[in-house]
Amino acid sequence: MGDVKIKKYIPLTVATSLLTIVPALFFAFPGRRMVQEVSYLLIVYVAVVYVYVLINFIMAGIKDPGIYAKRSEPEDDEDDFRAPVHITALIHNVSVRMKWCSTCKFYRPPRV
Repeated sequence: MGDVKIKKYIPLTVATSLLTIVPALFFAFPGRRMVQEVSYLLIVYVAVVYVYVLINFIMAGIKDPGIYAKRSEPEDDEDDFRAPVHITALIHNVSVRMKWCSTCKFYRPPRV
């Protein structure tokens, strides 16, 4: 049981290591030269963007993406064979058209 949990985080660990080592080499070698020849503000900007990307990458790897449970039968079975392709729902006082997904067996929520 514990071995499966460790194997689950191996790809995340390898990718995080690569995302740490490669930029460290950049900041150590070409980064020092860029500070001297261009501006230190460029390196500060690159560092801020890098930290933002790394934090979002780690958060995406750790968080559970969630799932929609499949239904055994259609939600709105007007005729006995299949559900209507589209329905209109009121969400936050806005009329939204939702499409039936025959694979998942539910109406797809609107994309934001």
